[in-house]
Amino acid sequence: MRVVSVVAAAAFGLLGCSGHQTRSYENIGDRHVTTPDQVMVLMSNPDRAFVKLGAVSVKRWKPGFTDPSIVDAEGQLKAAGAELGADAVVVHSSHAEARIVYVDGEAIRYTK
Repeated sequence: MRVVSVVAAAAFGLLGCSGHQTRSYENIGDRHVTTPDQVMVLMSNPDRAFVKLGAVSVKRWKPGFTDPSIVDAEGQLKAAGAELGADAVVVHSSHAEARIVYVDGEAIRYTK
């Protein structure tokens, strides 16, 4: 019974090492509905016109022996962007430490 408690506590601790946060900018108007599979992850601003919807921060833990990268956090970046109704998330910065990658970016929506 005690071993199960220790394993459960460790698992819950690792879950806290992954997640995302969003911060919507002021009034962004009618919210466009998107799903994570519709959101693109970009490393620079696109050439087409867009509006900025909000800030996105992702923290992703990666098991194993290799350092995590933005690719490991892509699913969470897309989920965070979808929460804001984004067409894409533009990555502004990232760094990794102790098998956790931290990524900051901005959710955007293309204009017509």
